[in-house]
Parts: sequence; structure tokens; C-alpha cells
Amino acid sequence: MSFRPFLHLVFFNLLLSKAFGQNYIRFSKTVDSIWEYSPRAYIYTECNNQTPDTFRAFVVIDGQNTNAVGFKDFIFSNKPVIVPPGYRKDTFSFELFDNNDYEFGKKMTFKLINISDASFITADTVLTLHILSDDVFQISFVGAGRTIVEKDTTVFIRVACNGVYDSATTARVKLDAGSAIKGKHFRFNDTVVTIPAFSRDTVWIPVTIIDDTLVENTREANFTLMDVSNSAVLNIRGFTLTIRDNDLLPSKISDDVNNWLSLYPNPASNTVYISSSEDFIQIEVYASDGKLFYSTNNVNTQSLHINIADWPCGLYYFQIISEANIRGAKLIIQR
Repeated sequence: MSFRPFLHLVFFNLLLSKAFGQNYIRFSKTVDSIWEYSPRAYIYTECNNQTPDTFRAFVVIDGQNTNAVGFKDFIFSNKPVIVPPGYRKDTFSFELFDNNDYEFGKKMTFKLINISDASFITADTVLTLHILSDDVFQISFVGAGRTIVEKDTTVFIRVACNGVYDSATTARVKLDAGSAIKGKHFRFNDTVVTIPAFSRDTVWIPVTIIDDTLVENTREANFTLMDVSNSAVLNIRGFTLTIRDNDLLPSKISDDVNNWLSLYPNPASNTVYISSSEDFIQIEVYASDGKLFYSTNNVNTQSLHINIADWPCGLYYFQIISEANIRGAKLIIQR
């Protein structure tokens, strides 16, 4: 069986952190946006703590890079982040106020401080939240960017309006300069989006990502929102799609996987058997949509069988984790 490393968007960073023993604290989103009329805003953090000690930090406002005004535009107090050993996601919320005066370009910037272990610091310890005013008819990208992992898939960038108009509103999403190459790294054609009359709508624009076997640096595809009708105000008019390479792990992972791991039968219907040349401590199984479907911890064995009689037919991705290695395999269930 030939094996090729696979990394799905929902667990790519978790896979790398386990493979290399990396501790980190970061915001799950580094740029986000929210309408002013939303009563609450949310901050998402995640931390991977492989140490035996509890990790601590604080989410605070970066006043120098925030132009929204406290108690006028929002109410926020510092949020403690406390993570015992392990992987953890946290969500923090705070209140937004809807003002009746049009203010363009309001934003809040958050940062992580008082990090108890400096080795946890990553590049994603700053979050910028754009507050989109609803006092003037606007059309905007939802957020200023996102990061995805290179694989054959389609992702979506979104354009939304913050109010209604008595006729259809159009805008053009145009590809701009960037290090990602159209036709080699992704497929996209300039697109005219239409917001129907008398509706507050969001339009999803597809971008197809092309998977390859080349080891490349992270690449960016930039998009610009322009040519808006009905005198709509453009707020966030630039969007960056960051594509991370999935061919960076050593080729040895694909060369020696058969010597380290066996998963059989494949395809399977009722029971699947897992065996390895060393003790594995954890198993994670992801469905074809990238969602965690099954997991077990503290296994500490070289062989195991799993009853899959009740699992729906389809394709599943297994992560088998030992103290020194992490391996993956695909399993097809059919009956």
C-alpha cells in the first residue's frame, strides 16, 4: 500500500504540533469582522500544552492599534487563558453597541500577554476585529483573509451587505497580485456578485485549490472588491487567501509507514484491526468532511481492534500516535 501524508484543514495545525512536540498559544482567527448591530462579538483561542504544567496567559486589548472606544462601541475586560496539559480551545465573548452615527474603519486589536512560558509564543498572538457600521449601506468581504492547507478542495470567500436597497446591488471580486499562481496553485475567475433587492444577503465565491507534490513556501492569493453599484460604501475591500503547503513533512513518513503501522482489512465492514511495531497511545479518526468522528486516549498497546459495525459507509482518516511518531492511514468502510 502506498501512503501519502494527508493533512486536513481542521486538524493540520494539531497534527504538526503533535508531530514536532510543539507548544503554542494562538488566536484561531487573526483577522475577523462583525456588524455593529451584533449584540456580542467572539474571540477564539487555542492552546497546545505538552508540558506537565498548567499554562497561563491573558487576552487584552492593544490600545495603540484600537480606534473603537470603550463603553461607547464595546465593553470588554481582560480574559484569562488557563490550560492544563493537553490541547484546548476557548471562546470569549464581549458586548458591542450599535451607534447611530456612521463611523468608517472602526477596529479592535487584541493580543496575548503574560504568557507563562515564552516557548508557547507563535505568530498568531494578535487578533484584529473590524467593526462594520450599519448606519450607511455597505458591502464588504467578510473578514480580510483565511488560511487553508493545500489539497484538492474548494473553499469560499464571502461578500455581504449590511442593509437593504430597493434594487439589486452588484460588486466585482477581482483577482489581485499575489505569490500564488492561478492555474498552478488555484482556480478562480473574476466574479460579479449580486445582492437581491430588499435583502440582507451573503454571497459565497468559490476558489478551487490545486494539490501538488512540490515542496513550496506558503503562498497568497489576493482578491479585491470593486465596482459596487447603488453607491454602496466599500468597507473591507481586500481579502487574502493563504495556502500552506502539505508536502513539507519528511518523505520518510511515506516510505516507512508500512513497517510501522498496519490497518486491516481495508476495505472493512464490521471490525478493523490496528497493529504497530511500537506502542501507540492515541487514535483519532476523521470523517471525509474533516470532522473528528472517533478518538481514544491512553491506549498504550501495539495492537487494537475497533468495532465499526455502526459506522456509516465511506472514507475515514486515521491518525495513530505514539510517543515518537504520528502516522496516518485511510480506511474505506463498505458493506
